Amino acid sequence: MEVHLDENTLNGDICASLMGGATGGIIVHVLGIAVVIGLWKLFSKAGKPGFYAIIPLLNFKTLVDITGLPAAWFWYFLIGAALSPISFGLTGLICSTSPTS
Repeated sequence: MEVHLDENTLNGDICASLMGGATGGIIVHVLGIAVVIGLWKLFSKAGKPGFYAIIPLLNFKTLVDITGLPAAWFWYFLIGAALSPISFGLTGLICSTSPTS
């Protein structure tokens, strides 16, 4: 089976890839802005400064405070966030060095 790629096919594929990536990027940014606006309003109603919504760790700490959860939940989150890349790295290391049959 032979695959013939001409210039028009490649240009069409490249354009489709760029449009798909651009569309996905726009959707992600719109959703991110919606989350920040929602958190800003939530923090304002709870009597906290609204700009806490755009500061990554502070917004989670503020959410823990607002909901009345124990402060340990914030530390559990930090521990999980710190250990997650380590576990992915170890998994990649183990899988790349395992013998193949």
